[in-house]
Amino acid sequence: MQTADLGLAGLPRNGRRAPPPDEATARWHSFAGASRFFARSGHAIRSLLPSSKTETPLPELIAIGCFLILPWIGIIAGLHHECRGAEAAAVRATGNLARTLEESTRRTIGQIDYILLSARQLKLAEGERFDFQRWVRTQTFAEDLTARVAMADRTGLVVASTDTLASGSSIAKRRRFRAQLDPARDDLFVGRPMTGPDGGAGSIQFSRRLVGPDGAFAGVVALSVGGAELARHSGSLDLGSGFISILSLNGTTLAGGPWAPGLNGPQAVATQAERREVLDHPSGSLGLRDGAGHVSHIASFRHLRDYPLIVMVGFDTDAVFDWYRGLRVDALLGGAAVSCAVGLIGFFWVRQKRRSVASRRALSVTLDTISQGVLMVDVQGKVVVINPRVLDLLAGPDELANAAMKQVAFQASELMTGVISADTGRGLTLAAGSVRSDKVETALKNGTIIEIRTHALPDGGFVQTYTDITEQRLAHAQVEHLAHHDALTGLANRMELRQRMARIIDGGAGEAELTALIIVDLDGFKPINDTLGHDVGDQLLIEVAGRLKALMRASDVVARLGGDEFVILLTKLRERGDVESFAERLLRRLADPVQVDGQQIRIGASLGIAFYPRDGLDVDTLLNQADMALYSAKTGGRGMYRCFDEHLTQAVTDRRLLERDLRRALDDDALEVHFQPKFDSASLRVVGFEALARWRHPVRGYVSPDVFIRMAESCGLIDRLGRWVLSRACAAVANWEPRLPVAVNVSVMQLHSDGLKDDIAASLLRAGLAPELLEIEVTETVLADDGQAVLANLKAIKAMGIRIALDDFGTGYSSLSYLRRFSFDKIKIDRAFVQGQADDPGVRVILEAILDMCRNLGLATVGEGVETAEQLAALRDRGCGEIQGYLLGRPMPGAQVQDFIRDNLKSVGGNADDPQTASAERVALRFPARQDAA
Repeated sequence: MQTADLGLAGLPRNGRRAPPPDEATARWHSFAGASRFFARSGHAIRSLLPSSKTETPLPELIAIGCFLILPWIGIIAGLHHECRGAEAAAVRATGNLARTLEESTRRTIGQIDYILLSARQLKLAEGERFDFQRWVRTQTFAEDLTARVAMADRTGLVVASTDTLASGSSIAKRRRFRAQLDPARDDLFVGRPMTGPDGGAGSIQFSRRLVGPDGAFAGVVALSVGGAELARHSGSLDLGSGFISILSLNGTTLAGGPWAPGLNGPQAVATQAERREVLDHPSGSLGLRDGAGHVSHIASFRHLRDYPLIVMVGFDTDAVFDWYRGLRVDALLGGAAVSCAVGLIGFFWVRQKRRSVASRRALSVTLDTISQGVLMVDVQGKVVVINPRVLDLLAGPDELANAAMKQVAFQASELMTGVISADTGRGLTLAAGSVRSDKVETALKNGTIIEIRTHALPDGGFVQTYTDITEQRLAHAQVEHLAHHDALTGLANRMELRQRMARIIDGGAGEAELTALIIVDLDGFKPINDTLGHDVGDQLLIEVAGRLKALMRASDVVARLGGDEFVILLTKLRERGDVESFAERLLRRLADPVQVDGQQIRIGASLGIAFYPRDGLDVDTLLNQADMALYSAKTGGRGMYRCFDEHLTQAVTDRRLLERDLRRALDDDALEVHFQPKFDSASLRVVGFEALARWRHPVRGYVSPDVFIRMAESCGLIDRLGRWVLSRACAAVANWEPRLPVAVNVSVMQLHSDGLKDDIAASLLRAGLAPELLEIEVTETVLADDGQAVLANLKAIKAMGIRIALDDFGTGYSSLSYLRRFSFDKIKIDRAFVQGQADDPGVRVILEAILDMCRNLGLATVGEGVETAEQLAALRDRGCGEIQGYLLGRPMPGAQVQDFIRDNLKSVGGNADDPQTASAERVALRFPARQDAA
């Protein structure tokens, strides 16, 4: 791409604007050398770019996890150590107490055994002379021990006892007696706690056998001690909430204290494992579990030497671990505080790391994706930042050799400042002040235009940015083009037209050479654009622009002012006839059909022509005069051209004033609707009316409908006028008695509108009118352009139950194909056939053919313009169903319609079935047509 293509004449090849030519030339050569260097070493630079490894805060997270876990490991280990220490201390304490309890229990049991042995010896020595009571009085019980003693003979009969209630009773079945029957044993028997008349409540039984002189079994001496008495020394022990127990060898609790539930009674050692542990070992410690399976006490036990007893001392675990639990709570709270502190510090640490990573990642992504090349060189001449865009802009595709990044820095510095020569040694540094900020624009050999900016760093070194500004320059050139040309068609716009016209005027064109300004306005473009869409409309405008350019000479100008309006500037003309000949060619060319998206579209054009210098000396005057000529052409029938003359000024002014008054009349509801009756041709009974718009101008009087309706079509008011007539006609019918159908004319522009169906439905709804009472009249011209939107609208209206009539049949674009393309309900025969039949046989034949065709097709017919009795008779004879004309009724204001209906029904009511009696003359006599309506 050449720089000249962009209109950049001030930018030389490999050059810049600002510096003087000599300095600029030196720098461009320097830049070219640097570009070659980048081309040689680009691949090496790519290999030195930082890798794109993803950086994550994982190490920080691991460190934070370690800081969180290690304190808890220490806390858990410390708590475990303290727990084991508390447990070991409890075991030592209970062991010591158990040893103490063992000694005291042995002494107590030894005393009891001594008492029993002394009784046996004295009984053996004294025989029958043994006095039990005297012996009891001589016994001394240590530690104020309270006991009961009894003696039974060999049959188990209690012969003596300290309890008078027990004397004479038998203990033969008691274990303390039966255990001594075995001759193989001679030891102290310790029984289970029991209640009874001889033992008391909760007493423990001890017994020794009595023997005679011959060694034979002579009875039993037994001593009973309460369990509380046996364990009362536990009160002197520091047990806290603990306990002591004295057990038999089968695990049964004989005595204990304090009397804690679950620790005294037959099953103090509840589980099999606990029982096995206590019975199988002479001493030891264990944890006792409660009913829920939790360790409730830590206990130590010892077997008594010489006696079948076990002593046990236990501490409540709540007391044992009370200090530990407090320590655990403190440790957990401290650990939680440390964890929160570590977590909070870690959170900020990780967040800062994430921000740092995100910032570096964003910088990396920015450098990788930014449209600018970025190169940063430090004070040592080392490239510290370089992004791929630099290489994309400057490097070439050749195989590149390795090169040092420092050399790249020197080359870039040399490129922009010239302060470092090409042969400078590599040891120099880029100190502060050795590089100055600068900006350069240059065009590369491939046509790319780049801007290079150098920013000196305060501490030395610099940053360079490389920007591809090719698109900006192209966009600038495009903006310049769009400012003077139409975006759709590429034609000149109003600004360009003014400049070209100004150059013609400044060039001194005079009477010898004519310059013509022609305004071209397309006829029928708006309906096409509205119905077929803006895309089709745009393609049509492009086609028209192409046709206009094809007719132009090199010196001529064609411009588009907007919408469907074009301007042609013809220069160097010799005479006016050249312009008129061109205008005729132009109209013919634009009248040719256009194919757009498979559719054939026909349009036309109207032309307004003004001449320089005859009609004006500036662009605005010429455009105004040509616009007046165009207005005259469009109101004169379209498809023609008009040249401006002085007489048009007043005519156009009058017409624009009339157009203004028409708009005001619509705004002020100053128009009127008149109704012309239609009659049954046989009975002359009124069968309906046609609604006609009328305008009584406050100054001009009645304005012809041909004038103001055509004006409404040309200025875009016809759609609004049609809706107004439709609404007023429906409202009027609602007040008639009887209600008769009303016909309303609809223009081609209304039929192209998507809202026509909704307008009709709304008018019927407001008036409360049945669809059968409305008839829509259309002319043949609505079908002439093969509009699918028109046919769709007609079918939708007919589907509502509304009748469709084809008006003015036989004139204009008459074609029998219309009757095939759409199923009309009624045909209205144009007045030209009705009034010309008497004098022209050919017209009469055509009229007869039309009536015969409609009768065969089942179409109703209406003869228009009936003004004589002869015309009425002819239509009757030929079978025309309805008639309409001044002979029987002129258009009348809505206020007169009801009286007209009533008079008509009175006049023809008795003769409806007798056509011979219903003559035009009689009808005219019975209800003469009112002449006061225009």
